[in-house]
Amino acid sequence: MNLCPRNIQLTHPKNLNASFDAEVIVGVGLHNQASTIRRCLDSIFEQELPGRKLAVVLLDDYSSDDWQICVDEYLTRPEMVVIKGNCGTPARTRNAILDFVDENFPKAKWIARLDADDRFTGSASLAAACNRGEMANARYVIGGNRLVQNGQLICRENPATKDLLNDHFVLSILKDMASGAATNELPSCNLLLSARSGWRYPDIRSAEDHWLVTDLLLNHAHEGAILESAYYCDYSLIGCETERNLAASRHKLTRQKLYQAAGLWVKIKKLGGQILGHGQEGIVRRIEGVVEKHFYPEELSDAGVDELNKILKMTFPFLPSPDWVFADGSWVCRYPYRPSEPVNQISIAQAHEFLAFCLTKGFVCKNIKRENFRIAPDGKLFMADIGKDIVAMRADYFRDSAARLYAIAALNCPDGEFLRRKDQRRQEDVLSEIPGFESFYRELILTHVQAQWQKATCPDPVELPCAKDVTLLIKCCSMDAESLEHQVRYIVSLLSKPRKFREVLLLVDPYKGPFLRQHCPGNFELLIKKARRLRAAGVINRLMVMPEDKETIREINSRWFDLDCLASHTTKSAPVASQLWGFDQVRTRYVLQCDVDVLIGRRDMEHDYLTEMIEACCGQQDTFGVAFNIPHPKGTRNPYGAPPGEYVPEVRCGLLDLDRIRSCLPLPNSVFDGALNLTWHRSLQLFQKRNSFRTLRGGDERSFYVHPENFWKNKSDKLAVIRDLIGQASLPSFQLKEWDLKGGEESWSYAFRGEDIVFLLKGRNTPKEKLRRCIASLKMQDEQSFGLVVIDDASDTTDATLLQHYLKPFGSRATLIRRHVKVGRIPNFITGIRDICTNPESLIVILDLDDALINPKTVSMLREKKISGHDVILGGMFRPDKPLKIYNPSFEDIRWKWGSDVWIHLRSFQKKLFDSLPDAYLKIDEDWIDECTDYATMIPMVEASSSPTFVQDYFYYHEPTTVRTPEVRLRKERLIKLILSKDPHLQHEILDVSCQ
Repeated sequence: MNLCPRNIQLTHPKNLNASFDAEVIVGVGLHNQASTIRRCLDSIFEQELPGRKLAVVLLDDYSSDDWQICVDEYLTRPEMVVIKGNCGTPARTRNAILDFVDENFPKAKWIARLDADDRFTGSASLAAACNRGEMANARYVIGGNRLVQNGQLICRENPATKDLLNDHFVLSILKDMASGAATNELPSCNLLLSARSGWRYPDIRSAEDHWLVTDLLLNHAHEGAILESAYYCDYSLIGCETERNLAASRHKLTRQKLYQAAGLWVKIKKLGGQILGHGQEGIVRRIEGVVEKHFYPEELSDAGVDELNKILKMTFPFLPSPDWVFADGSWVCRYPYRPSEPVNQISIAQAHEFLAFCLTKGFVCKNIKRENFRIAPDGKLFMADIGKDIVAMRADYFRDSAARLYAIAALNCPDGEFLRRKDQRRQEDVLSEIPGFESFYRELILTHVQAQWQKATCPDPVELPCAKDVTLLIKCCSMDAESLEHQVRYIVSLLSKPRKFREVLLLVDPYKGPFLRQHCPGNFELLIKKARRLRAAGVINRLMVMPEDKETIREINSRWFDLDCLASHTTKSAPVASQLWGFDQVRTRYVLQCDVDVLIGRRDMEHDYLTEMIEACCGQQDTFGVAFNIPHPKGTRNPYGAPPGEYVPEVRCGLLDLDRIRSCLPLPNSVFDGALNLTWHRSLQLFQKRNSFRTLRGGDERSFYVHPENFWKNKSDKLAVIRDLIGQASLPSFQLKEWDLKGGEESWSYAFRGEDIVFLLKGRNTPKEKLRRCIASLKMQDEQSFGLVVIDDASDTTDATLLQHYLKPFGSRATLIRRHVKVGRIPNFITGIRDICTNPESLIVILDLDDALINPKTVSMLREKKISGHDVILGGMFRPDKPLKIYNPSFEDIRWKWGSDVWIHLRSFQKKLFDSLPDAYLKIDEDWIDECTDYATMIPMVEASSSPTFVQDYFYYHEPTTVRTPEVRLRKERLIKLILSKDPHLQHEILDVSCQ
């Protein structure tokens, strides 16, 4: 059953001009009743209505028989109006006719009901009913009927008498009907309503006519008239719908409920006060300043009251917050009366505001119709109907309720236009046909989720003004070719916070070797190629390669050391000229120079280390520079200082005052065997000792560096891990107070996670705004007792420090892994789940970095379901590209149902389920699957699950980024077919079949 429009269409005539001014309308509902419709229409067109114009509105509720053939001569008459629509039940068909007449027949006075298997008793029956109503100035007329069985009148009649206007008489009939002892039921099929009365049949499948007539007789007796002088119609016993109701036992149950309801109506009327309304659950009255809803016996359980109590907390002013009393075998809710106006028209703004409130509070009002709303003095919609149709949030219920409210507000549709009916189309396709609804609903959800994310913002790192008098100079040679891009991006991103440099320079020593402490042959061509890529990407501002001509080297040595020397290196092959040439290219007073292999650590990206170093340097006239700090325990802040003549200027990473150094040239040095004896920093140290100058050490522990010795550089994968750990200041204790990298490979590892709930976040090149909302959606959770494993798969466009900054509020609960090369989704799953998570019972929750959580109660829900014993927990997602799409995973025969939506977000599972997956299920042709990994992982885990569950609510915001071309679609469909194979050894065979 889908929520869909009844889609009323006029099939005859092409326009209503001929019957436009009809005063008396006979409404006939028809569904596969070809055998009786002729007799029905014969009786209608035999009616004698002097001075009144007649029209017949016949509604064909998707009949599949050839009823038109039986009445073809009537279909050409000008009084005959034929419409068709998808109604589904007699009550909905009758209501559709009433809506159609009210909208299209402005001169109509009376609407007569006649079922397709009934007939008017005589040619004057309809006129008699109309005359009776007009004489009594009534709004409805009830007549009597004769009974027909198997096409023949039987000796049973059901006359209408004035006793019907007596409450006790009506209750006595209802009592007999409820017990099955009634000789005759209420003459409910014999109803004449005034046009635009507003009365409609209740939306139930059995006894709907009895409910309406009972309401009229007990609650509107003064507005009715009884036709005693003539029979209205001949009623056929055991119609098609009646047979179905009897078979389904609805017949007796609905009559019992009606009797209980009617008894309560009479009882409440006697209590006094103002009756505000009643329905299928109870009756509402106002007594002094209080509104009471008295529920029918057994209509509302104790658990139902508890649930409503929970939902209705803090819902004012859009819903009341009632008190509850159990009295005389049924529940009563009470709340203060609030002046309000009836609803005639609802604006789109009012609908949006009401639905947004429901989203925020987490509930759904399913019974959307005008009579259930009031307009408060402040213009807000007020839902006045408290009952079982107010339920906890479910995405499908909410979407459908939003569609009904939108149709009423934006399109002014009748309340009964959108109801659940048989429809073979997908629900989202049906709803997308409502003009403007898709855009309205997308905006509604987006506005809501953005408001949720704003509750826990993720501010960007503080960016202080640029350090206009400082240049960052990174030094490299051809041995650094392999790691160049990773290291330069890493250094620049970590050192450029919170102040950027005026320039970032990459200085290349063109020397081809042999090298001091050589660890690899070197590759100058590759180094230059990568350096140019860095410049093109804007990571560096200038690429500088030292000229190799002898005159340049001679000039440098002469100016810096007053030596006539053509050597660019020292006697031990340490570079000198290239670095001094690089200093000469710097356009600022200060340079922060470092080797390309240094490992920078930042505990706080907002620590303004650069200003502290400059202030320390310029504050003392005898200072050449400041060494970059080394690791110290948290909270350690050593003042900058040095004894006169100390310390050795830091060649690996340190700040230099170039103006002060140049003012002291030439520096002391000497030549041996044609080469320099001292490097530039040892020469500067010698000058310090002779002249009581200094290079300072100290500083704040929040920023530091570590130097890896050369043997690490042949262990690129492990060194990349250590580089990432040091960048996050995740250090083993033995590294504290040490310049050089300490420990073995096994001593350095990412923090393990053992929480009962662990989110696994993965992504690559994720835009900053998406990172912010993802992390904000975790910060906004009302429960924070969860762990995080965050894996960036070697982004080349995302600032490496952003995640480190955004994750700072989670402290030790977050494990951040920043890959230096892209490894793909499955290897990241294996690292994040098998390697980092240690508790086999942990619930692993997948959250892509470019997506976000929607619901602040996501963690609470997951923990509740986990405690209940569920090992796979799925939750609903919202897709802005398909806002009306609702996913409904099932857990049976999933391979035969194309995965049965078990791949959706939100998805979570116990670690042990993933650990048990054979690698063969995650590979094709010995390669890890890199697309459709949600299918590859979830299908076998759901099959192995002992208790999977799905929670139908909006928990996850999923914004697909893959462009869905036909080629991509075909490729993924072929891959999914492979994944759906239970036996990995059959994959090639299935591929061959799927491609045919």
